[in-house]
Amino acid sequence: MSYVPKGPADYFRQISFDMNEKQVYADSVLDTFLSEQDPVKYAAFCKKIHLDAALLQALPQAGYATYRQTTVNTVYPGMKGDFFGETLRELHKQGLSGFGYIGIGWIMKYANEHPAYTEGDKVHPLICLNSPYRDRVIATTREVLNNYPVDGLRYDILDQPSTCRCDSCKKLYQELFHDTMPARWVDWQHEEKFRIESISRIVRDLYAVCKAVKPSVPVWQNWFQGEDRADISDVNYVDMSYLEFTDPFRELFLNGVFDKKGIITGKVIENPNMGWKCLALGGHCYSYFASVGKTGLPDGDTSFDRIVPPDWFEKTLAPFYARVQEVQPYLEDTHPVTNVAIVYDEKTRYHYDQYGRDEYMKLLREITLPLLGAGNPVRYISNVHLTTTSLDGYKALILPETSGLSADQLEVIRQFAAKGGAVVVVGDALSYTAGGQPLSDFALADMMGVSRKGMPETLKPVGTGVSDSAGMLRTRMLLQRGQKPEPLYTVDSPFTAVTVNGGRTISWIRRAGGSQQPGGSRQPGGGQQPGGSKQPLVHINRYGNGCVYYIASSAMPQLVACVLNDAGVRSPLRNDNVNGLAVLTRKDHENEWVLHLTDKGKYSLVIDKKYCGASAIAATFPAGMKNIRLRSTPDALLIEVNNENDYSAIVLR
Repeated sequence: MSYVPKGPADYFRQISFDMNEKQVYADSVLDTFLSEQDPVKYAAFCKKIHLDAALLQALPQAGYATYRQTTVNTVYPGMKGDFFGETLRELHKQGLSGFGYIGIGWIMKYANEHPAYTEGDKVHPLICLNSPYRDRVIATTREVLNNYPVDGLRYDILDQPSTCRCDSCKKLYQELFHDTMPARWVDWQHEEKFRIESISRIVRDLYAVCKAVKPSVPVWQNWFQGEDRADISDVNYVDMSYLEFTDPFRELFLNGVFDKKGIITGKVIENPNMGWKCLALGGHCYSYFASVGKTGLPDGDTSFDRIVPPDWFEKTLAPFYARVQEVQPYLEDTHPVTNVAIVYDEKTRYHYDQYGRDEYMKLLREITLPLLGAGNPVRYISNVHLTTTSLDGYKALILPETSGLSADQLEVIRQFAAKGGAVVVVGDALSYTAGGQPLSDFALADMMGVSRKGMPETLKPVGTGVSDSAGMLRTRMLLQRGQKPEPLYTVDSPFTAVTVNGGRTISWIRRAGGSQQPGGSRQPGGGQQPGGSKQPLVHINRYGNGCVYYIASSAMPQLVACVLNDAGVRSPLRNDNVNGLAVLTRKDHENEWVLHLTDKGKYSLVIDKKYCGASAIAATFPAGMKNIRLRSTPDALLIEVNNENDYSAIVLR
């Protein structure tokens, strides 16, 4: 019987004993690597510290293979046996999964041998993804998948150098721009488009190769999480999403945009406070620790400085992972309960300077975290999945600066409003093509009641991308108080000037000091004249059985909270504890909910029965939790609890 891979979607406790070097080592040192490797000892140690999976580096950044069955790569000179294959076999004997790893960037051996394709320093060289190196990465992939029963395959360091002018780069440039590739880039737009397309092609090609060789093996990428240059419109060319550092916002963002079964979340043990929050939102534990040495384990022979001493794994990590193992039944097969969705389109970045996402992400974060804190963990939906995703159960659909949507995707939004939903359009959303070119008007101007025709257009600034923590806390308080938009805001925040064609303006903006933003508002067609320097800030227009709100300033994300209050969109879970996060999830295919408490303290929670049909507490973690009081009203479950743990769970049925 052939081996059936067991991928990361079903496992919550993996780590990598990381063999990626921090320097170029002398041959005398390099020759010792894996010279005393013991696969039985390795697998037993993984079992002892409560792992359920380990990531094994088939081709680390030194560029030497840890697997013996290769005609493509050179194995570590002093390696005993077949570290990769033998360790994989022993992991399976212990009931653990083994995931393979192939480095793409920073591969020092190949870079040293092929400087023409390489850019960067000796330790962090980027190698051209269009050069013959691409064939080598593909051949390595085939070797690993054909010769070893891996349970998953991860790639690392995904980027394209800017200086390569190999024949394949010239061919791709001609294909993209219908011109000869210049010795120097003519502008940053050409450089960035070429870079992004080079990355996209290898992501797609590697996925196709993997599925052709062994379709049951899940594949994922690092540097593929909306922070680097890779185009995450390619979400369908990976099987898992990966977050390198714990971040509840990124957890929600990636889980929704990628729409996979959970997300591999790095550094949970290093940041348990954020880690438990990420696990409640769909994360799966992962960490990596330096281990280059004779055995491949973090022992006294490790060849460079470790983050932690060897005994840390048994004294600290093992108890933590044992606890995660206990909690796992409350994390598996669940999804957060929400009634708000945010539409994300990766092509929005193309109307920002350098095609950066920082300001877009800043706005998304400042909308998301206050809602999460108040009890509403919003669902992100990529435009890639918009036409195939059910919007039943959502009360509001938010488009914060989101642009580039296709006609069929716009129709989904139109139908959502027509059927009774609230669409919230923020700033310059729906104002650009998929290539970043400005439209003459909003793509859905006919249903918005406002127009931006004739208004000036400028390239979006890069900005700092730094979110305002105090501002997000104030926004959360607005949600909890039910605050609606004020009639007038006198502020210096930038805004998009519009004309009013229908509906009504419920909030105005006036520049502090009485100055008016250039390209100010006009009010033709019988629209209400604002008078003076006032401009429309929040506008509402009825459409079918629903409505469209337009918020003219993306620099005032608190208005999204006020608009949701105005639209009557209430959180399924109300949490008034500003110092503690509570997350309500529902078990897939079961009439059961889990209330996750991820901070110590007293909680007074209100769960709307429209989103949770439970009537009693079925279980708790830890078992036998005290200080819980449950009361039921016709419309809600009221729960008061004094949580004495950094993580607790209450199962409702």
